[in-house]
Amino acid sequence: MGGLVIIAIASIRLFHLDLKPYWNDEVYTLLRLSGATKLEIYQSLGPRIHHLGELAHYQWLQQSTGFQELVNGLILDDVHPPLYFALAWLTVKTFPGSDLTLRWLSVVLSIALIPMVYGLSQELWRSRAVSYVATLLFTASPIFTLYAQEARPYPLLCLLNVGSSWLLLSLIKHPRKGGWFAYAGLSTLGLYCHTLYYLTLASQCVFIQALNFYHLITPERRIRRQQLIAIGAAIGGFVPWLIYVLWVQQTQGQGLSIILGANYTWNPFPMGLVLEKLWLSLTTTIYDFVHPYKTVVLSAIDFNPELFGNLPPLAWGHWSTMAIITIGIIVAIAYTLKSSPLTPALFLVSLALPFCVFMAKDFLIEGYATSIIRYHLPTVLIIYLSLAYGIGQWSQSTVPWQKFMAIAIAMVIIQTEVWSTVVSVQTPTWWNRAEDYTLPAVFTAIKQIPNPMLLVDDDPRLMVRLLILGHHLNLPFQLINPEKLNEAIAQGQNQGYENFLFFKASSGMKAQLSQVSMGQLTAIEVQQDCFHLDLRL
Repeated sequence: MGGLVIIAIASIRLFHLDLKPYWNDEVYTLLRLSGATKLEIYQSLGPRIHHLGELAHYQWLQQSTGFQELVNGLILDDVHPPLYFALAWLTVKTFPGSDLTLRWLSVVLSIALIPMVYGLSQELWRSRAVSYVATLLFTASPIFTLYAQEARPYPLLCLLNVGSSWLLLSLIKHPRKGGWFAYAGLSTLGLYCHTLYYLTLASQCVFIQALNFYHLITPERRIRRQQLIAIGAAIGGFVPWLIYVLWVQQTQGQGLSIILGANYTWNPFPMGLVLEKLWLSLTTTIYDFVHPYKTVVLSAIDFNPELFGNLPPLAWGHWSTMAIITIGIIVAIAYTLKSSPLTPALFLVSLALPFCVFMAKDFLIEGYATSIIRYHLPTVLIIYLSLAYGIGQWSQSTVPWQKFMAIAIAMVIIQTEVWSTVVSVQTPTWWNRAEDYTLPAVFTAIKQIPNPMLLVDDDPRLMVRLLILGHHLNLPFQLINPEKLNEAIAQGQNQGYENFLFFKASSGMKAQLSQVSMGQLTAIEVQQDCFHLDLRL
């Protein structure tokens, strides 16, 4: 019966995969399949008028795109480790013909993670009750369901993270040579999957060091030595990629560039707002909902006082629910750390290391990476595992009221998760897409404008933004220098256009627009710097 419940909840991941438009990060994934770079798209366009439909072939695997073209494009654009993109390339090669293939890949990886969470919790506590509750909480998680429906590497990263952690816990109890080879292999794959895996290896090293400090592993087992050898082998296996990256970039006249995190995570934010973003994001592990205030606060990548100053406040019901959830999470973690055997407790503490690193960066330097929940998906497991341990322990109590409370709390949490998940999968946009949560509204507004022409800054970095629009619109567009705005408008008028659109307009473009004396200029969407110039008025 329990397995059927888990399957039923997991199936929510399969619904409405096509409802939400592809956003910036997903479009980047699709661009990688084409083997092209943003600069190549830019160089192919030139100054004449084009249509967005001409860019469609940059959003799918081309017949001529081999694996080397994919990897080289990955290196020359924004360097990411290649494992996920290689798997995406192989998946599309094997199952061509659907725009949703890569989202299906994420769903499959996310579902594969479910039994891994059961295995991890079973390795920690050897309790079927705790493992079952942990699996239920993870399966119903609104956060993991969100990222299960995106064409991005986070489900694969979590799969490798949980898999290597489970294996490491097993090796502590039963060291074996084949197991260390497997651990080295998983660690290598993790490094090839995402740069965040560096922090996973660091946290696992801290965990083993803590076990040694508390004499929970005997010296004759040589666990620390074997782990360091395995991690050294993983790093050695990753070095060829770094060498190849350096060689490709140098031969193309670029300097060495390795992505360690999105640049916008360094944007300065008031610390109070960073803490609010953090609170809103962490409580979405259980309770997620639609509200303009939450959406704007979590999606903002720049601090705009005007934007934040005009938001409707959250209702007290949302605040109180978030407060109750926060208190419950804190109590569950404290109870688990106090009551659990020391090895599982130290493991949970070690999972928090990546989060602490980002917090130190934000508080000591600047930025808000702490509040970006996708960076902390492995750390989020602390919440589910701690809640599961408390509920699982109480559910086996001989005291009737404790058993009743455990069942009641579990039902409330899981129902809240399922409600949040069902709401999010049925909504055409969500806060986790940063500023692109506004895309459906932008598309709707643009479709109501008769015969528009799109004028875009002459900037290679905006090619992904054009690809995003091209998924839903086939507008005529032209790349222009902002200083030649009047000339471009006159050229468009000569071809019969009286409505001009501007998307992701630069400060220079906005300055030129403010000086246009004809027509009426209105803002379609401030966060997208999207404007409409109507020359009919």
